[in-house]
Amino acid sequence: MLALSGLSSIFTWGSICLAHIRFRQAWREQGHSLDELPFKSQSGVIGSWIGFAVNVLILIVQFWTGAWPIGYEELTLAQQVKKFFMSYLGAPIILTFYISFKLFNKTKIKAARHLDVDTGVKSWESARLREQDRLEHAAWPRWKKIYKLFC
Repeated sequence: MLALSGLSSIFTWGSICLAHIRFRQAWREQGHSLDELPFKSQSGVIGSWIGFAVNVLILIVQFWTGAWPIGYEELTLAQQVKKFFMSYLGAPIILTFYISFKLFNKTKIKAARHLDVDTGVKSWESARLREQDRLEHAAWPRWKKIYKLFC
């Protein structure tokens, strides 16, 4: 259970970062500007790329420690296999469910230009919120602008 819950959170955060990267790519390719978004990531797409890379790195390190744990030389092959699946069980389960879903539903990964970024957008409210937010930010003191840049 520990391996499943730990690795599933890594896959979840990696998926969130990848979804943000793909959304911003689709947003740009379909002719939208960042000014149209009522909420923006403070670190932008670069932060999502960094987050995605860190999550991939964690998965690689977790695989390494699962395949070759400390003291693996003294373990039998059965014990090594058991330790590996106890620490890395989440990855094959998540990949199995993802691939099964794709095959069963016959879905494909869409190009960014074909992603739907307009359904559910409330443009009249977004414009009002953006303007209200812009006025509020303009009234902030300098220290708060610097603070909000990082936090």
